[in-house]
Amino acid sequence: MGSRVSMIVRSMARPELGRALASLAAQTHDDLEIVLVDATGGAHPSPPPTCGRFPIAFVAGSKPRTRPVAANAGLEAASGDYLGFLDDDDALDPTHVANLVDALALQPERAVAYTHAREVDARGATVRVRNEPYSRFLLFQDSYIPINAVLFRRALLEHCQFDATLEVAEDWDFWIQASVVSDFIAIPQVTAIYHSDLGTSGTGAGANHDRPKVARFWARIAAKWQMTGEALAQDLERRFEHALQAYTHNDHALADALSDDVLRLYRFHGGALTLSGTLAAMRGDFTVAAERFAVAAAENPRDASVQFNLAQALDRLHRGREAAATYARVLELEPDHPYARQRAVALARTHVHDLP
Repeated sequence: MGSRVSMIVRSMARPELGRALASLAAQTHDDLEIVLVDATGGAHPSPPPTCGRFPIAFVAGSKPRTRPVAANAGLEAASGDYLGFLDDDDALDPTHVANLVDALALQPERAVAYTHAREVDARGATVRVRNEPYSRFLLFQDSYIPINAVLFRRALLEHCQFDATLEVAEDWDFWIQASVVSDFIAIPQVTAIYHSDLGTSGTGAGANHDRPKVARFWARIAAKWQMTGEALAQDLERRFEHALQAYTHNDHALADALSDDVLRLYRFHGGALTLSGTLAAMRGDFTVAAERFAVAAAENPRDASVQFNLAQALDRLHRGREAAATYARVLELEPDHPYARQRAVALARTHVHDLP
């Protein structure tokens, strides 16, 4: 297989297009073409034949193209062995494409790779870093991979295409389709830049966030993939039940391994987090226990037992102030909890001189 990359730019001829193209011109990967798709309906200026050292293939149009229609037009025109997207208001770091090609070359059984992405505001300030590890289960709950973070093999198009009926969330739907074919490679490097408050899709931030529109199309994605998502959830619960059975039979090593397997698939599974944290505490590893319980508590903030587990782990680590605050949360949820009240009072006395 060759290493030619086609980067598809769906363009509304925004002022930021020059920045996007400049970031492509700076790519260190040698074999790259830029497929510029006119989404305006014929109002897009014709581009030059090249962008830096890379050729531009211009996909003209006489009618406006929606996001998925423009994506499919770009894929049809692309000649690359690997395919990716960069919308005209986003950007990439110079090593982005090369890193993705290298990752896919090293794992030929995988069809998709993505990097972390830096989400920035109109001033260029970082709002957050999108660095979620790959989880197919989470992909059915959240669109956590920006489109410009991804590169995929051409062979994926034998199984996937952008759903032309989706005005937005078409990339999320495409990634779910792709997850049926292959697991994704997550590269822990921040090389994609996502300008969330630019554009007009309504799926970004600030002025580019239309809550009712997002809710409407997320509901459509949920309905479209409901059966597949439910099957995944059932499989995950079966795996967790096996972990619980191992724990019940005092096979703690197996229970630990099986709960870790569940967390590799979905790192927010409350039951697996609690079981893993409990097993860590039983072997005296309260650092790991606190880490597991902290995630479980964030996922289940109204569960007094989960909060109590975290408070105990913090207590055993002598992190008194954090433990006291967590015991207080337990008492807010369950005012008659005897041990939480006892420890909260004891810790308050111990740390009274630390108070301002």
